[in-house]
Amino acid sequence: ESSDQPGGIWRSQGDTVDEAHQPNIYDDCWSNKPKELVEFFDYTFEEHFQGKEAPVYLPKTAMHEYTLKRVHLADPNVFDAVKFSASVQSVLYNSSSEKFEVQYQQGAAVQLIDGVAIKEQFDYCICATGQHARPRIPRQLLKLLRTGRSQVDIGDDDDEGVSEVPFQ
Repeated sequence: ESSDQPGGIWRSQGDTVDEAHQPNIYDDCWSNKPKELVEFFDYTFEEHFQGKEAPVYLPKTAMHEYTLKRVHLADPNVFDAVKFSASVQSVLYNSSSEKFEVQYQQGAAVQLIDGVAIKEQFDYCICATGQHARPRIPRQLLKLLRTGRSQVDIGDDDDEGVSEVPFQ
């Protein structure tokens, strides 16, 4: 996650403009769906607002707070594994370990052109750039989405380490 906290475009950034990160919607924006259509079955708006009347269409800050509160109630550690203030440099699938190798820069290093890269392995990889992000879709991912199969190079040798990754 390139931001320093969860929330994406729903989170308020006040008057600050940070073009390196995801854009956010303006602070006076309201949800375009009635609250009854987006309410969680196990955490109601009545619970969240402690019995106070809420408008049919919620302001962005109320929607953001409600969603985060519900997520934390379900799992207080839900964001522990998320890498905030991070910029992904590359994602490769390693067929030997059957894991994704993700190389990223985090924190102040994100601002540096030649910053220190961190490499970790993960069982799963989710590309969730959002509809308001700048398009940065890797060629291999486009090929995978178009054909359902992709050649992914995970090694230095020409023939070794290249494997078919099934579209799942």
